[in-house]
Amino acid sequence: MFYCESIDKPEDVHEQDERFAELSACNTGRQLTVKIDTGAKCNVISRALLQHIDPTAHINLSKRANLVAYGGHIIQTLGAADMNFSCGLLRLKVVDRNVKPLLGLRDSVRLGYVTFGPEVHAVVQQEASGLTESKDLFDTSTIGKLPVVYHMRLDDTVHPTVCAPRRVPLAMKDKIVAELHRMTRLGVITPVKEPTEWVSAMVAASKRDGSMRLCIDPRYNLNVIYKRGRELYVADALSRAHPPSTDQAEEMEEYEVMVVDVLSSHRVEELKRETLADPVCRRLAEVVAAGWPDTFREVPRDLRPFYTMREELTSDSGLLLRGRQFIIPHSLQRYYMQQLHQGHPGLEATKRRARETMFWPTIYGDIEREVSRCAPCNVLKPHQPKEPLQLHDIPDLPWSLTTADVFEWEGKQHLVLVDSYSGWFEIDRLPGTTGATFVAKLKRHFATHGVPQQLMTDNAAYFTSREFQEFARKWDFCHVTSSPLYPQSNGLAERAVRSAKHLLEKCARDGTDIDAALLSLRNMPRDGLPSLAQCLLSRRTRAFIPMTKAMYSPRVETQVQMALTQARQRGKAYYDKSARPLAPLRAGQTVRMQTQRGHDRLATVLGTAPQPNSYQVKAGDATYVRNRCHLLQTPETYVSDSTAGDPPAVAAIAHPQSPQHDSVGPELSQGQRPVIVNRSGRVSRPSSLYKDCHRPAL
Repeated sequence: MFYCESIDKPEDVHEQDERFAELSACNTGRQLTVKIDTGAKCNVISRALLQHIDPTAHINLSKRANLVAYGGHIIQTLGAADMNFSCGLLRLKVVDRNVKPLLGLRDSVRLGYVTFGPEVHAVVQQEASGLTESKDLFDTSTIGKLPVVYHMRLDDTVHPTVCAPRRVPLAMKDKIVAELHRMTRLGVITPVKEPTEWVSAMVAASKRDGSMRLCIDPRYNLNVIYKRGRELYVADALSRAHPPSTDQAEEMEEYEVMVVDVLSSHRVEELKRETLADPVCRRLAEVVAAGWPDTFREVPRDLRPFYTMREELTSDSGLLLRGRQFIIPHSLQRYYMQQLHQGHPGLEATKRRARETMFWPTIYGDIEREVSRCAPCNVLKPHQPKEPLQLHDIPDLPWSLTTADVFEWEGKQHLVLVDSYSGWFEIDRLPGTTGATFVAKLKRHFATHGVPQQLMTDNAAYFTSREFQEFARKWDFCHVTSSPLYPQSNGLAERAVRSAKHLLEKCARDGTDIDAALLSLRNMPRDGLPSLAQCLLSRRTRAFIPMTKAMYSPRVETQVQMALTQARQRGKAYYDKSARPLAPLRAGQTVRMQTQRGHDRLATVLGTAPQPNSYQVKAGDATYVRNRCHLLQTPETYVSDSTAGDPPAVAAIAHPQSPQHDSVGPELSQGQRPVIVNRSGRVSRPSSLYKDCHRPAL
């Protein structure tokens, strides 16, 4: 494809603006007058003129090409013809039109008709030379005056106008004031201090030399040129506004009918009937048909929620639509809300489904309430996010705060007792899980290290028994229980259980003595802290590693509490990065209690519990203590009697970490006792000796 600037000669082109060249054909000797066109990329000749110059000229049909004229239209060629002229060989594009022959830029330069001189980039003119030559004409100290008196006549039909002064940039203010003073001094303008009927607008413009040009009475100088729509870069709205058409209205009406036909005839008639019966929908249809008021205050109060979307509302065949969404009357909103939540999708999925199909002003708030009240969705909700870590108090003396827990290893129960200050832990194999067994083991350790001020355990039955409570009273220590079903609240004991299990497993694998392993472990220095023996006993104990006598000398470690505080604060900072606090609960609030099968127990909050971050809740006929993370807020209504679908009320739930029983203040009738499930899954039944005893609340 070649580009050709001109084919037909325009009428407005003068002859003197064109240049021609005379070419002589070698075969016939006839002269050919061609127009020199520097904008053409090829040579062009008509077929009739080619046959006149050289009847024997051959047109090569394989050299066809399209010529693009200046206006953009395309001219097809018949081919190309190679002809010998006196100046040389030329290739001419042959067209089937009566056009003036053209000589393109390439051959015009080759034949010497067009030459290129030095390129001019800029014209530099010295203004000072002109000012010097005509100094009397450019004297800025005076102004030229004509020796005549000019009389101005005003048009009586023109009314006086007063234009408000225009704002000027602060940077140009001084220059404008100086120019006004200069023009006043030269007599060009005269200040006027009294009121006048004519005040023109002033426009200030900067010159190249930095001075100001002041212009008054500006006028618009518009050059209006018509352009076709396809040539407009940014078209206005009116040029793109389609005129109303009867065919288009009929087409839109058919489209709406097809949308309605998607519903069954029964649902369509029901929707039409309820829309007509609903007073709000009926008034809305009247306003949509008659037109909306001009201001928001004129809109009826019950229709104001639709005012912001008034441009989207349409009425067709007795139905109201917002775009492609059906507007549902109040009587059918409950039914269609159940249809939206059918299959129990999540909150956002239900909203996305509603955005495509239906609308009413409070639909998204109703969806949130519907999903939050859905019992199956609440039961299967994932666990709540973890809360910020709550640190226990760090003791300032060894063996003043201890924790205990029970674990099973190789089918036998073991007791672990840990000192919170030093980390020293004791391991005891238990012949049984009665309260007397635990009391005997703890007495032996208390006789060795002293009685602690506080002992923290979980809520297992042997720790909450009457015998254990009597032991705590006689030995004068405070017994504190952790949050039920939340082993993390007794984390130090759980960490010691893991260390004890690893130590027992390793000793069993290589056949070493567990007591010798404990002796070595207690003398092992820790990262940033002394060994367990140094923290508890203030000295190293003699082991199998040779040491000097001075290393066995007693020395009180004074930096233990500070080091423990820093270590726990670092751990809390990392833990809290992915934690967020849960909202506190109030008495009488309905919650769902988490079990092994999900949040399937509906309960009501009675108040806070003595355990950290725990609440007393009532579910069915029993009272429980639960950590905040196990209680899910719900807008459901709590019913004291067991509802259909709820599992039977139980007083405890089996937990893989500790055999805990968390029923406090049982309110079961005679013959219905709390069910306690131990770690192995067996049901623990109380002895018949205590069947008449009432268990106190924790």
